[in-house]
Amino acid sequence: MPTSEITEIEQLKAIVSPEQDLLLCCARTYIDRETSERIKILLSKNLNWQYLFQVAQQHAVTPLLYWNLKAVCPEIVPPERLQELRDFFHFNSQRNLSFARELIRLLQLFVDQKIPVIPYKGLVLAASAYGNLALRQMADLDILVREKDLSRAMDLLRSQGYELTFQLPWEYHFTKPNSLHNIDLHCPFFSEVVFAFPDPELAWQNLESFSLAGATLPNLTPEMTLLILSLNANKDCWNRLGQVSDVAALIRATPNLDWEQLIKQQTALGSERIVFLGLFLAKTLLDAPIPKKVWQQIQCDPVVSDLAVQVIHQLFSEIPIAGLDRFIFQIRVRERFQDRIKLFWKWMQPHKIDNELFPLPNFLSLLYYLFRPIRLLWKHGLHNAIKLGSWIK
Repeated sequence: MPTSEITEIEQLKAIVSPEQDLLLCCARTYIDRETSERIKILLSKNLNWQYLFQVAQQHAVTPLLYWNLKAVCPEIVPPERLQELRDFFHFNSQRNLSFARELIRLLQLFVDQKIPVIPYKGLVLAASAYGNLALRQMADLDILVREKDLSRAMDLLRSQGYELTFQLPWEYHFTKPNSLHNIDLHCPFFSEVVFAFPDPELAWQNLESFSLAGATLPNLTPEMTLLILSLNANKDCWNRLGQVSDVAALIRATPNLDWEQLIKQQTALGSERIVFLGLFLAKTLLDAPIPKKVWQQIQCDPVVSDLAVQVIHQLFSEIPIAGLDRFIFQIRVRERFQDRIKLFWKWMQPHKIDNELFPLPNFLSLLYYLFRPIRLLWKHGLHNAIKLGSWIK
């Protein structure tokens, strides 16, 4: 990686506020001596605890913040603030235990109905990577189902009192009235705009058994989990520290990770840069232990470090990356030309906004393919169009 980019990353980390710095120190499952001392120094400053709690919630790392402050130096933390963090930690712990009971119950029902499903992220990640259900902050249960079993899986959830409240082509969000339980039923993992598996059975071919609260569950292999975490975070341009914490926790909890197989698989899928960006952020921000050979390979791609600078710059910003900048980010993180073209073509498809701005009868609807690029050019400017074109090449 160029020295200038190393310097820029270090400069960005150096200008974060003490509250943000404290979060970076605590958003991890292992605290070394140097980080422990850094935490103590930061706690000696006049911290804005209300802001700290707010940002920790926003980035889904509040349980880790409490856990590490309690472990390192609870006597330095103002008692009322420690109590506030403790209260949330206990609430999150109870909620996750409730989620665990519900997940195990539902999985047994799926087995009884001979509907294969895979739980991922959420609880299985909390247990397998974080080593403690209480340490991961989450809002729902993610379950993968095959397309041929989707209808039966949805019927089963409805029979258990769940209601479909939101739907995308690849995701069905179920909630249960008067309950904390939310289910995201996925088929497939992501929109084809984000990523398309060349083989829909890929996830089912990368499973291992995992024990949760005495029950044996199917779980994605660490290598496949790392891909899914990276894809999911990339969809959001890595806008939450908790997403980086997930990657760092998984790496630290899997010392026997098959790095050679991981890179070989990601190269074949065209997702190497996506995964490398997650690894880069995990090492740079949270000191994740990445083998030297892998780290050197990551540094060979200057786009990865450049995107990391952008992510770090935006991480605590009140104005998240959006619009054309967000789209350019998604273009740049694809290393294969065909994937960039595919993403660009999806972006150029006529949108309902085009229809609202320029209503046309059905027989003239093909004109939207001409109208949309003109509208986007007018909206974003020629210089941004040129910048976008340079990254599609």
